[in-house]
Amino acid sequence: MTNKAHVVIVGGGVIGVSTAIALLNHPVESYDVTIVAPDLPSLDSTTYRPNPVQGEAALASYASAWAGAHHVSDAKIPKQIKRDRETYKVLTKLEEAWRQQGWSKDINKRPLVYVHQTEYWSHKAELLESCVDWYPGYKQLPKESLPDSIDFGATFKTLDLDIPKYLPMLYAYFLNLGGRSIKHKASSISEAISLSYSSAASVTQMVDGRARTAEPTSTSIKPSLVIASPGLGAKELLGDDDVLPIRGQTVLLHAPWCTTTAVHGAETAKQSETTWCGVSKVIAAQGGYRDTYVIPRGDGTIICGGTRLEDDWDVEPRIETSHDILRRVLALMPQLQKPKQNGDSSNGNATAQKNPHAGEYDVEIAAVNVGLRPGRKGGIRLENGPKVDEIPMVYCYGFGGIGYQSSWGAAFEARSLVDEALNRTLAPDQSTFADLDSGNLVLPDPSTLFTKEHINGSAPAVNGH
Repeated sequence: MTNKAHVVIVGGGVIGVSTAIALLNHPVESYDVTIVAPDLPSLDSTTYRPNPVQGEAALASYASAWAGAHHVSDAKIPKQIKRDRETYKVLTKLEEAWRQQGWSKDINKRPLVYVHQTEYWSHKAELLESCVDWYPGYKQLPKESLPDSIDFGATFKTLDLDIPKYLPMLYAYFLNLGGRSIKHKASSISEAISLSYSSAASVTQMVDGRARTAEPTSTSIKPSLVIASPGLGAKELLGDDDVLPIRGQTVLLHAPWCTTTAVHGAETAKQSETTWCGVSKVIAAQGGYRDTYVIPRGDGTIICGGTRLEDDWDVEPRIETSHDILRRVLALMPQLQKPKQNGDSSNGNATAQKNPHAGEYDVEIAAVNVGLRPGRKGGIRLENGPKVDEIPMVYCYGFGGIGYQSSWGAAFEARSLVDEALNRTLAPDQSTFADLDSGNLVLPDPSTLFTKEHINGSAPAVNGH
């Protein structure tokens, strides 16, 4: 093993944080990693706001905070299918590790949950089918069982992610591994480079078992390489005119009654070994993307979407859009409406029943969210690029709405580019990261992570690595 290199990652979304973990916990090499980003995951979110940033709701441009998210591949090319499959492999191992730890006996605290997924396509296309036919329990649906205007359908088992739990725990794990973060909106890559080893920067890192934000306990060395993973920020930071927002609006429902048993029956729930079920629909007119989806979080709340509006910067929820979303999802899963035996009773976790976003539908709305996905004309940019200030660069952005489902595959690909650029040893084939490969993964306890206690302005305590 060679001496440590210092890698700076510009971007604090799921791609940036996952890549940081892949480098810090490299199976062979040794890296120091500093994240420089205007937005970072919170360590104390328990509200319906996805990930509060210093007590306020995350900006819509911080797309990772607003994601659904489910692992249902819509890959169009083999390279993307590979990323998605590698990510699913890691997520299954993370789910197992989290489930086996004592605190995860409370299903409401799990960041990952298995679901019985139903997929519909308005047209049958072999490549689209191949992006999902590898999921566990994959079965084609009989033609006669399909809804109108649907040409093909299938069911399978997959994982959904509760983002207000998953993303903060990734961030906490990054800090446990010795990662450092600097919350700052850099105006250039050069500024991010300078800030990453400045003795005056305000750095978040683990100190005596707690995540603290203060002047660094030790000055880091000048970076050996920079990974640019700024999401939508690439438009301004990198001057990439191909980057554009893809506006997504979702409605978060409180519907704990909408289980696999309620929707599909007890036998399906038993065979699939799932408590929750999801559904989504792929429309040819939408470029082969999912225009309608239902994503259970595993705690009784369910994300319903959505929209894909390119170059739309509006961050305010639109009532008419919520009505349209509810119309579409209820056509696929009418059980999302309140059971009649519940009458007009209100659940303490839900907002007022007369929420105008509900329209004519009898649903319990917990929140209406808007996020700006980091799209890019021409697709994902994941490659080595020209040096900045004589420092090698890796570019990793433009994931649009598929950041979570391809996050680990993209992280490992970026890690290989770093290894190659710095003449380091590549991670072995099929490896993920050291703790996961060895079965020694120790992750934060959310009952500690999600407290409001702060000591000297620091974040809550998390378990040491």
